[in-house]
Amino acid sequence: SFYVEVLDSKYKILILYDAIHPDISAIKSVLDKNKNYEIEKEKLSDFNSNYDKYNLVIYFALSENKLEKLERLKSSDVSLLLLVGANSVSTLNYLYPAGKVVGKNKSQEVSAIYNTNFSKFNVSTNLQNYLTDLPPLLAPFGIYHQSLTAEILLYQKIGMYSTEKPLIILDNNSERKFSVV
Repeated sequence: SFYVEVLDSKYKILILYDAIHPDISAIKSVLDKNKNYEIEKEKLSDFNSNYDKYNLVIYFALSENKLEKLERLKSSDVSLLLLVGANSVSTLNYLYPAGKVVGKNKSQEVSAIYNTNFSKFNVSTNLQNYLTDLPPLLAPFGIYHQSLTAEILLYQKIGMYSTEKPLIILDNNSERKFSVV
């Protein structure tokens, strides 16, 4: 005879937001398709739980006036995916000072250019082409800084001009994992 031990090892993801946006439900619906993910969606003003019970926090629609509510998130060790817009630069700078953006709350339309030197994981040629064919995003206008441990997955392309400004970065520093879009 033999025994099988079944472990519930779901990856717990919290989608945290300040304002309602259709992209939040779109992200949740895609993540819900993976049976190994347990997804929770919560408005920042209503969230009073502990961040450490999650494997990942996706913070969407960052607000400039909620920094005091983010102190626990900043001091936790949970991995963060930050979806940033022109109105959320100071929140980005607060949560992830190594990836600071110096800007004036302006945005510009940008497309994606794949970084051929990206080495954190393999990206198929089909996915590279797909990412560069997507419609443009609105990205904060400004000067971008990044930590020495960060790696850029996609650069910003403004019109016909390729830039060295990051569109998506991944950072696995000694304290925690960050990803910023």
